[in-house]
Parts: sequence; C-alpha cells; structure tokens
Amino acid sequence: MLLSASLATNYCCSPLTPPLPTAAIREKLLLTCYRLLVEVTVGQLLRAGSAKGGSSKTGTSKSEACKAAKVKQKFVVHEDDEDQNIVQSKPEEVSEQLEEDFEDDGIESGSDVEGRSKKRAKVSKDGARALAKNLVLYTRSIKSNKQLNVNCRVDQYARIMEALDDQRLRVVEEMGFGTLKFVKGHSLNKGLAYWLMSRVHPETGVFIGGDRWEFPLSPVQVQCVLGIPRGKKVVPIEIDPDNVDNLMRFNDILEWFGKDQCGRGFISIPEAKQEVLREGQLVDVVKFRVAFLVVVLGMLLCPTTNFSTLASDVVPALCAANQPHDYDWCSYVLQFLLRRARSFSKNLLKDGFVVGCGGCTFFLSIFYVDHLKRPPMGWGEFPRIKAWSKDSVSKVAKDDMRSSGDYGKTKTVDVAYGEPHPQAPRDVYPKQSLGMAEEVANRIGEVVSKEMRELKGVVELVLQGRREESFAVRTLGQGTMTATAVQQRIKMAGLMFNIEWAKKYKDTDARLVMDPLFGYNTFTKGKVAREAWLKEFATQATYDGASLTMVFVPFVLQQHWTCICFALKDNSIWVIDSIYSDPLTQHERPIANVIDSMDVFLSEICRGSPWEIGQIQQWPKHSVHVDKQKDISRSCGIHMLMCVDECVDTIPEKFVLESMDQAREALVLRLLLSE
Repeated sequence: MLLSASLATNYCCSPLTPPLPTAAIREKLLLTCYRLLVEVTVGQLLRAGSAKGGSSKTGTSKSEACKAAKVKQKFVVHEDDEDQNIVQSKPEEVSEQLEEDFEDDGIESGSDVEGRSKKRAKVSKDGARALAKNLVLYTRSIKSNKQLNVNCRVDQYARIMEALDDQRLRVVEEMGFGTLKFVKGHSLNKGLAYWLMSRVHPETGVFIGGDRWEFPLSPVQVQCVLGIPRGKKVVPIEIDPDNVDNLMRFNDILEWFGKDQCGRGFISIPEAKQEVLREGQLVDVVKFRVAFLVVVLGMLLCPTTNFSTLASDVVPALCAANQPHDYDWCSYVLQFLLRRARSFSKNLLKDGFVVGCGGCTFFLSIFYVDHLKRPPMGWGEFPRIKAWSKDSVSKVAKDDMRSSGDYGKTKTVDVAYGEPHPQAPRDVYPKQSLGMAEEVANRIGEVVSKEMRELKGVVELVLQGRREESFAVRTLGQGTMTATAVQQRIKMAGLMFNIEWAKKYKDTDARLVMDPLFGYNTFTKGKVAREAWLKEFATQATYDGASLTMVFVPFVLQQHWTCICFALKDNSIWVIDSIYSDPLTQHERPIANVIDSMDVFLSEICRGSPWEIGQIQQWPKHSVHVDKQKDISRSCGIHMLMCVDECVDTIPEKFVLESMDQAREALVLRLLLSE
C-alpha cells in the first residue's frame, strides 16, 4: 500500500492538480497498484524458489549474513527422526562387492562428492549402477554423511491435527480435508520414501515396483489414498493480474504470512502454523482457511526440502482457500510430486545420490504397501490412510527390505482401488439352483433393499447434521458460488416455499423466492450483459409483478448465504444475515447491485400497473434482527431459509433458531412431502 500512498502523494502535490478522479478512475488506479504489488511480490517469491542456499555468490556483508542467519534460525523446525535409519549395517555378503564398485570413484566414504568436476564421467554412472543393482540407499550412505532430507513432515502435521479443537476441525472438514485427520498415528519412513522416489518415472508418470512391474499413477489414486477433494476447478498456478478479487485476496495472504529474508519474499509455514493452533474462539475463518492451506500444502501435500517456507510455485494455490472443496487437489498434488521426481531423477543419475526430495512421498508410501503381494490391509476401506497405521507400514517395510538396504524384496500385485483384491479369499458356499422367477424376485429384492438402506442412511445423516459423511448433507444450505448442487438445493427449497405460498395467498397478495441464479448473475455479469439477461429472464415469469407483496432474493458471497427481502407494499427493504450484526454495511455494494437488478426486473414483469424506474432506490433499508448462528460451519443457508419462512407474513422483531437439528429435520420432511 506504500505504492498507493506514493502515487496519491505525487498526484495531490502537483502544482497543476486536476479535479479529483471519478470512481471509475480511482478503481482503475487501485487495480494498477495491486497489479504492481503482485508483480513485485510474485517476482520475489519466484526468485526465492529458484535460488539455492541462503547467501548470494557475489558476497554479502558480515552484518547482512548475521541478520540472514538469525532470520533463518527463527524458522527452523526440527522433526522427529525415529525409525528413519537408512541402513543399519553393511551386510558382509554385499560389503566386498560394494567397496569394489566405488573404490575408484575418487570419493571418500562420508564425503559430499569432493572432486566432482574432475571425475564427472565416472560419477555420472553411479546413479544408473545404483538403480540397476538395487543399491540406491547404500550409494547415498557412502557418498554423503548428511541426514536424509525427505520433507513430507507427517509427524508434525499429525500433531497439528491432534491439537485442533472441534470448531477448527469442522472448518477443515468443510474445506474438504477432513479425511486427513486419519494421518494421526502415522509417520514417514524416510529411507523407504527416498527409495520410492527413485522408482518414479517423471516423464511417463509411472511407478516401477521392485520386481519391475509398472503402475501408472493417476489423481484417482491420490483421492483413494488421502481422500482430499477432486473437484472440477483447476487449482491456480499463477496470480491473474486482471482478477481484482484474487489480487485483494493475495494481498491479504502476503500481509498475514508473507516474510522477507535478504531481499527475497516467501510465505512462512511457521507463521501459518501459529495461526492454525491459535487458542480461543475462532474469529477470522477466512484467515484460518488460508493458514491451514499453507500448513497442509507445505508439510504434507506439496512439501520441499525447506522446513520453513512454502514452495514459490505453490503460492498461487492459496487463492483457492475460499472454496477449496471445489478444486482438483488430487491432480495438483500428483503433478507437484512428478515435478520433484523429475529433479530427483536428474540429480540421482548425475551424482549417484540426492541430498533430499520434495513431493508427497507419504502418498507414495501408502500406495506402494497397498500394491505388495501380501494379504490386504483393510481392503475396501477409504481413504487408505485410515486402513494403515505407523506400525503396520513399518512391519511391511521391514519385510520388504533387501540385504543391501534397498527395498523391493516383495513382489507386487496388479490390483486397483475399488476392485476385489486378488490376495483376499474369494470362496463362498455354493447355493442351490433357483427357478427363474424366484431368482429374478430375489435380485429385485436385493436392489430395492440396498436403495432403501442408502436412503435411510442419507436421511439419518441429514437429521444428525453429519455433513462430512454425506454429499447430500454437505451441500444442503451451504454457501458456494457455483450454481451446482448447493444452489440447486436452495432453489429446491425456494420452489417448495413458492408452491406452498401460492396455495395460501391470493393472486393479489403473492410471495416469491427468486432463483439463486438471479443473485449469481447480478454479481458475475457486466451491466449491459446483466440487463440483457434480466429482460430475458423476465419473459419466463408466469406472474404479474403488480401482484407481488414480498420478494426474497437469496445470494451467496464468500461461501456465506444472505437474503434481501423486498416488501413491495410497504416500500421497504430488509436484509437477512445470520453472521454479521450490521449486514447493511458489510454487504453495501452487493445490496446496491441486487436493488439495481430488481429495479430492472420489476419494470419488465409489472403488467398490472407500470413500474417507475428508480423509485426502489429511495426505499429505506433495514436488517432483520437475526440471532447470530452458534457455529462457524456452513449452516447459514439453513438459517436463511428458516428466517425467510418466518418473514413471509410480517418481519419479526427477532428471529432465533433454537435447534439446528430440528430445523434440518423440519426442512427435510417438508421437502419429502412437497409436490
């Protein structure tokens, strides 16, 4: 914002100061400032991502180096390293051969490839030889005495999930990452993870087992293993400078978690972790979502060898924090893993070893043990991290270790998630043959019984409000900007109200709930396109606008449902909101847009008496006194619908929703009984 201040100062201090800029010019000026800010900051992040080490090769002053060291020390996060030894001992049967393989390499055991430039040709063969002879881990042990830096920080993330209170855990579940609570009790076998990365072909996206069996990797496997969202939207990979909302959101992210070190910008994982684990009541849900996304990406899904900063190419993904459940995180995580595998493969073939690697090696570990030729572990249970534990993975890994220290001793099995496991027993007791009629009747009975069980389960989940386990419940009354399942359910409830009200009230005293698409197009279309759509939309109306008494317009912004009530006989406007105490101020601009759209719409459908354009702008605006919802989960849609039903006759002095479970039950039963 210093840039904005500088521009404003230069503008006002000019001796030939022109008249103050119009609103359009001010908006354009603000957009330009945001663009410049993003270009500078993203440039710093990209430079930080491509730079190696901490200090510049051109040299830095002693004070700057000390300052950088202090800043770096501040963000170092130590990780437990239990059960992560690469090779416990060098077996006698392979020791002599291994020493012969490397005695002429010009590299002392435990050194970091000294004299690399002199014997590049010899060293370049080490990677291929290590892969061919199953000596990947042993090769690294004799070429580097540094600890394995495989930074899928499962232990740390598991402790964070254990520390979350119920309020924050509900937000995580609403984001679509609730299944990652099953990471509790897990850890990462770094030696196994390092070996697995050497088995990934980054160009073809194929994992090669120890017996050379090939398994193509896909986003579906990521979803089956981790259970994270695989929505239709593509996770952002860059900041769009023409998207004002994204620019403002990115500016907030930088303000919250952006740091500067030696002139380079980065997103701090420890700062985000501190926000996620903040004690007390959760107030800023948006900030928490961004912080959690930084933590889960930086520690588990898209980690790098840096403990404290988020990868620069991952930063644009934070702009999806408002509606993360709508995005395809499975493809995003897999592509990030393959990019890191490409770098890993290149360095392994060049030097014979790699200092460390990034990417979700935790996914690779669970995927690998699931495809070993052994009795299946809880096959059919999803996500797969729920079926495995730290001890079970450790036992399988121990049995799979070769005498050389590498893995791949156990053969693999060609099995796919969602299909029967070939290692599981398939025998069933034979049944007596049945007549054709009896067999058909039994088959039909099985199908009907299954559907009834599923329907009963869905209804029970609805009544209990367990949204994390039912798609129907997750989308009932939730806030989301897409005109898909959620808006269809709000539309369905509004249609039910319209049918009931049509029977109850006369034609000259009609009530109406508008399609959520009305509000959606109000915010997404330009003025000219919006007016054209409104006129076309008005042609579908089957009622005369002059007969309307109350019109309710539901709309959603940033996953929160709000409704504007137009009392046409009283010439007043009321706003229904279950979170903000002053929605007129909070939603000032959206309310103005909806009023403009309603003005055009009523002028088109009022056939009994002409509608005077502009008169609605003068009507007084009020807010319905709604008791603030007691949870931060997306129950705002339920609050809105129940309050709309209460306001259909007269605006109440105060609306209180006594029980969310009872409200859900009443709404679901009305929908089931509705025409």
